Amino acid sequence: MAGLETTLGAAIDATAAAHGAEPAFIADGKATDYATLKRDSDALAAAMLRDGVCKGDRVGIWLPTSAAWLTIFCAVARIGAIAVPVNTRYQGEEVRHVLTHAGVSLLFAQPRMWRTDAFETLCAISPDLAVAQDVKLTLEALPDLRRIVMTEAHPARAVVALADYAAATSGGPAIFPEVVESDSLLICFTSGSTGRPKGVVHSHRVLRHCRRLAEIQGLKPGERSLANWPLHHAGGLFILLVPTLLSGAAMVGIAQWTGSDALRLIEAERVTVIGGIPTHYLDMIDDPAMGQRDLSSLRYCYMGGANVAGDVFDRIVQALDCGTLPSTYGLTENTVCATFNLPGDPPEWCSRNIAPVVADCEVAIVDPATGESVAAGEPGEIRFRGATVMDGYYNDPDATAAAIDADGWLRTGDLGVLHPNGYLQPTGRLKEMLKVGGSNVSPTEVESVLIEHPAARNAVVVGVPDRRLTEVAFAFVERRPGCDSSEAEIIAFCRPRMADYKVPRHVLLLDELPRLSTGKIDRAVLALQAKEAVSQLVTESGAV
Repeated sequence: MAGLETTLGAAIDATAAAHGAEPAFIADGKATDYATLKRDSDALAAAMLRDGVCKGDRVGIWLPTSAAWLTIFCAVARIGAIAVPVNTRYQGEEVRHVLTHAGVSLLFAQPRMWRTDAFETLCAISPDLAVAQDVKLTLEALPDLRRIVMTEAHPARAVVALADYAAATSGGPAIFPEVVESDSLLICFTSGSTGRPKGVVHSHRVLRHCRRLAEIQGLKPGERSLANWPLHHAGGLFILLVPTLLSGAAMVGIAQWTGSDALRLIEAERVTVIGGIPTHYLDMIDDPAMGQRDLSSLRYCYMGGANVAGDVFDRIVQALDCGTLPSTYGLTENTVCATFNLPGDPPEWCSRNIAPVVADCEVAIVDPATGESVAAGEPGEIRFRGATVMDGYYNDPDATAAAIDADGWLRTGDLGVLHPNGYLQPTGRLKEMLKVGGSNVSPTEVESVLIEHPAARNAVVVGVPDRRLTEVAFAFVERRPGCDSSEAEIIAFCRPRMADYKVPRHVLLLDELPRLSTGKIDRAVLALQAKEAVSQLVTESGAV
């Protein structure tokens, strides 16, 4: 692994010098090595400087995981500009919000992504782009945007191709500005599940934590990580991308996630490390090709995003033959992966996401109403303070002040327990906690019971209004393929396994749960559906 370089540009220099011939990115049977990554990113960085991009300017990256994504990101970091990853599944208003809120002046994009035509989307946001005749832009609805660079040639006169942009030489040689650890590296927008996405600002200090995550994963030259985390997401940035670049390992690109393609790439490219949310693993082990692929190259598997029931956890471990499945917990505002299971942690701790704090920060469990610390082993809100905590929400001082108190503590909104051995266990979201007849009910607790039912692949519990108890549990259950069960059977299954007030009053069976672009379950959509379903019941029967 490279030394203790404090900026990403210096880290790329060190990795390329030590492991220049090692692949940094592999896709479609082609590899981009670290020497090439350094050469191309330096050339692009020089082109950006000649184009007038300055330290601190925001540069959008709107393309799928690729060698170009790595090159652009490294080039932006080299000159002290700030990368703004854009979700590849975003559409008009979502794209407009990110570009205008961050004040993106230069946008790198791929012409087509999934079902999205990037240029048409931008024209829908700002129609004057469609008739623009110059690559130097002045757009009414995107006032900060000055240049659009596409990864491929494009017929529009307002667009320049990446190859032409990087090769531009007018203006003389570029002198890279000095970049220091405290300079901003990126603005990572949250998923927006509870409102408009907020731009989380992190500096080059993230390298310290990412170096620790590389060590935990055992990354080194010759290792290959499956790049199934999207790079516009904090998980892809801080667990996958930066640790890989620091260690001289390689990322193996997957064009679009399917369990079948993941299994194929693990076998074909001899992938050694994979991480994911439970959905990733369930997609793989439920795929018909699961027993037909050689997965013996896998050395390390880990999971984040949500807990899984013990039997599901055991199925994943057995299917992948990975010994155990370390779990991690964190959030974008704290550089993700605040906790991570270490070798020797019991499987039951891993399955319940009980893990030590590995981030460079303090942790406190407090009464959310008073802010006072609770006793060890007692539940409360998780709060963090330290180097891994974000610098703030970009251009949003009110949201920053609401998230970080005067003493520097980040209010996570997550509930958890700090065990006497120092291990932290997240147990749910503060705002998702149900209040049934005056008693607190954790959705996570109910979900863990629901998932034990043989027909349940996954489950989500939300609260809905109730005339007598004020609020009761409404459960959405994602069925396993080929399994059949009724809502009444699910409720009957729960009754002997939990207190009566925790038992869901309503159950809806689904073939698939709705998800955000990150792969996480969209609880906001489910909460709305649940309220609509109960409202319909009230209309039909006159009572819940």
